[in-house]
Amino acid sequence: MLRALGWDTANTALVEVERTFQNTRLDYALFDLNGQVRVIVEAKSLGTDLLAKETVQKLIGYAIAHGIENLFITDGLFWNHYTEFSPKNIAPVTKLDLENGNAVECAAYLVQELDAAKFWSDQEAPETGIGALSNQVAKLEGELRSLEGEILRLTDRPGPTSPKPMTVPDSYTILTALGSMSGSRPTSLRLPDGTFIGVSKWKDVLRECCKYALISNPGITIPFRDRANGTVNLLSYQRPPSNVASVELQHGGRIIYMYANYDSNNCVLNSIHILNRILDIS
Repeated sequence: MLRALGWDTANTALVEVERTFQNTRLDYALFDLNGQVRVIVEAKSLGTDLLAKETVQKLIGYAIAHGIENLFITDGLFWNHYTEFSPKNIAPVTKLDLENGNAVECAAYLVQELDAAKFWSDQEAPETGIGALSNQVAKLEGELRSLEGEILRLTDRPGPTSPKPMTVPDSYTILTALGSMSGSRPTSLRLPDGTFIGVSKWKDVLRECCKYALISNPGITIPFRDRANGTVNLLSYQRPPSNVASVELQHGGRIIYMYANYDSNNCVLNSIHILNRILDIS
């Protein structure tokens, strides 16, 4: 993220990692070309309480003592920006949520407040003006998208809402990228139209994908075979035997039954199967 914002992280004259001063360790100290620390970036692990009073007070105390006006505390997903602070004012002026916030707006804010060119002289800044700002926003938006993918891999959670309609393949990327589902539980599902739905079990994922497919294509042929294309109908007008798990759905004013005797992996594979079949995705 810092590199996308123009900071040469390999240049210790501009970026010092784990700078220690009087028992205070700064994860990232960002210098101007006069050798003055202008920004502190505190990097925490994903899910850390970024508002922990002890941490915030310690960093703000250091910043006040050394005349540093900008402090960012982040876990990679959330970014809290502190400025115009005082010993009695330890609230962030801005909180960025890269998971649920608008990616372009988040990128624009980070460029505005954390772009390296802001702390360089006009002679040293490689680019200036609206065109350069637009390029930086576009570059940082790409970094946010890359970060989103990493967050998905680590947390099985959907990424930030895009300002453009979600394309169908994005939904399948989420499903197929998770690998083995054994022992894990989902928290939410992003459908092909970009809608987020809360789920707690992999059978919920299958149910919601079946509902989406039925709504998207009312002319679907019932019964509908599962991915194995054997004797099991994923969707059927006939109720399965009492010893077989099933879910009731509505279709064309009639009750249909979704076969639900699948393990977690097959729930996901059949979710992909029905969406691919109904939406004709190769």
